[in-house]
Amino acid sequence: MIAAALNVSRRRETRRLVVPAVLAVILLFALGIRLHYALACTAVPTESDMEYYNVVAEGSGVPTEVPPGYPLFLRLVYAIRGARNYTAVYVVQAVLGAATVFFLFLVTRAVANARAALFASGIAAVYPSFISYALTTMAETISLLVVLLLFAALTLPRSELKRSILAAAAIAAGYLFKPALLFFAPGALLSVKRRGVFLISLAVILAPALAFDLVSGTTALRGARGLYRTYNPATHGTDALMEDTELGRTDLPAGTYIGGAIDFLRRNKMKTVDIIYSKAAIAISRGSDRLVLEPVVGKRDNVWMLLVYGYVPIAILGLIGMARFFDSKTRRVVFPALSYLALVILFSIFKPRYRLLAEPAAIICAGMTLAAIRVPRPRLSWLSRLVAPPEIEAARLPAAESDSPSAGTTRPQGMRARLRSDWDVACLVLFAAMALRIYFAFAADAPINVREAEAMSRLADGGRLSSAVAPAYPVFLRAMTALFGTDYRAIFIGQAILGAISVLLIYLFVSAAAGRKAGMVAGFIAAVLPDMLVMHLQVSPDTPVLLITAGLMAIAAASLSAPAKAVFSGCLAGVGVLTAPYFAFIVPGALVVQRRWRLFLLALAGTLIPYVLFNVAQHRKLEPVYVSAAYEVEASDIFGGIRPWGAIIRIYDNAAEALSKRWGVKPDSNADSSTQISSFVAAYAFVAILYLGLIGLVRCRWWPRRAVFLPPLLYVLLVIVLSRFEMKHRPVCLPALVAGAAMLVSGSCRKRPE
Repeated sequence: MIAAALNVSRRRETRRLVVPAVLAVILLFALGIRLHYALACTAVPTESDMEYYNVVAEGSGVPTEVPPGYPLFLRLVYAIRGARNYTAVYVVQAVLGAATVFFLFLVTRAVANARAALFASGIAAVYPSFISYALTTMAETISLLVVLLLFAALTLPRSELKRSILAAAAIAAGYLFKPALLFFAPGALLSVKRRGVFLISLAVILAPALAFDLVSGTTALRGARGLYRTYNPATHGTDALMEDTELGRTDLPAGTYIGGAIDFLRRNKMKTVDIIYSKAAIAISRGSDRLVLEPVVGKRDNVWMLLVYGYVPIAILGLIGMARFFDSKTRRVVFPALSYLALVILFSIFKPRYRLLAEPAAIICAGMTLAAIRVPRPRLSWLSRLVAPPEIEAARLPAAESDSPSAGTTRPQGMRARLRSDWDVACLVLFAAMALRIYFAFAADAPINVREAEAMSRLADGGRLSSAVAPAYPVFLRAMTALFGTDYRAIFIGQAILGAISVLLIYLFVSAAAGRKAGMVAGFIAAVLPDMLVMHLQVSPDTPVLLITAGLMAIAAASLSAPAKAVFSGCLAGVGVLTAPYFAFIVPGALVVQRRWRLFLLALAGTLIPYVLFNVAQHRKLEPVYVSAAYEVEASDIFGGIRPWGAIIRIYDNAAEALSKRWGVKPDSNADSSTQISSFVAAYAFVAILYLGLIGLVRCRWWPRRAVFLPPLLYVLLVIVLSRFEMKHRPVCLPALVAGAAMLVSGSCRKRPE
């Protein structure tokens, strides 16, 4: 007993020593790598604001041309080590960068735990942007340290009074180096409880600096110029040279620039939204400030690509962490960073460099995401649970509790039970969706070429698969023209009915997954979402593909036996492949969630083989049936060929296309205003559902519901990695996005586990 107790005590003592030891290694590495590059860097900082800071630092008196903090810092270093001693500046900033890593560890441990803190500090130690900006004479490195001091002030003190005062002091100190740090104040205000103390402290500490700026007018003028540069006819949101604008000068009063920006906003409302969207997209996209960092990086392509793409995984992991672990602690970091980004995007030009001050929050959340990953032991039982979780019968959702207050049980409701109990709501959803779609089918004012429909209803060249479209959709077109005539409205009405059934299926499987409230929200979104509402107004297999995708997800949510699910899913997947060859990308996801996967493959083969054999018998040879499913992408395209970054660039471009606001209907530039407004609303409606859906899937934990959500999500991943993402792939994504958005909006997400 005594020996066992001693062993337990030793293990605990060892665990207590592990975190400080690992942290010491991380900090030494962070300091070492920064000092190495600081001593080895020979670049002369003459681009952008770097030379301007140096010139101001060599002057006398208090700087008024730029915020005084960084020029005074340079003046101090130059006074000690000699004028224009850039190496000394880089060494001091290397030490400050290592201190930033240490404070990032403290903040992450305060909002999460030591494991997440080690991940976050490890990322910050080697993060390319943090290292590179320390090799410039710009205020970014000191500003990053100030941001971490602000986060520390909001998270480390136990007293709310201290938090409020220290946070105000950190923002005021940062204002002397970079006035944009004042944009952290609204988020910090939302993060503290003693808000009156925070506002009074901030006003008192900032009063001298604001009075000095009011007299000199420098900060106000720079801010007004930044506002006008982002809102003028010559801009695209990220930058515009002043000489290219209507005003064309930099020495005008601040009110002139503000008036020009307001006039542009008043006359160009839709373009303003596009500008804001383009700036917001930079906050989550690749890129780096070439003008500033090119003297440091030089012509080394690999280093430059690390700078350009190094932010992407941090942004992805950080966004996942923000959505997954957002609570009263993490909001003290997330709110200030989001308020900074939002205000910079709204009131200034936006470049990749400007998101740098928000990246510590992304790294903290990325560390939380990585710390939450637990690698299970590779046992057969775990593999079987991964493919087919026995507790939910592989395709059974952990459904919501009964909505009846008298149920007295948490037994899940299947789709059939949900349909029986909510038949009135289901009928209302179906009727509303069908009424809207049939109305648009009759009101459509752009008739298609009927010959196009007739041509698609016949298999060209005797039906060879290599030269013909997949047969299922032409058969549907033939049936519609046979029933309702050759008028284009016949096709639209048939597709309107299929679209309404898709809406009903989405309502049913979301109700089974997250409860009646989430199902009703999902049904409403699916009924009125422009992408789904007018999808049937064109001759394309998009509407049948949407129906088949919703059907696969509904089968996974239904209270069916495993063999029945395998057979129905296999047959439906086969019909999907015969409708659109690219639907083959959903087969792997539909396969891995089946307990009876052999039965699924038999049903899939039984659906596809008859048509393949028919063509083989007709032509005595097997044509390359579904070459178009992979779009003839060769291995060199997939893996990048001799270019080591080729695959990453191609995959990123595909992912960017999947997350873009581009809509399927592109009106003429000469179209009337109502058409332009409709397309504008449709594009941004998809953007809203896209990001709400992604946040909902992450925050509401799609993994326990993987039997439903894995097929479409894996489909998107395979298309991005192996093919080209195009507009026609969106119908497969929409049901999952609508479900995620509905779960988020309806409040069906579970709370964060303790």
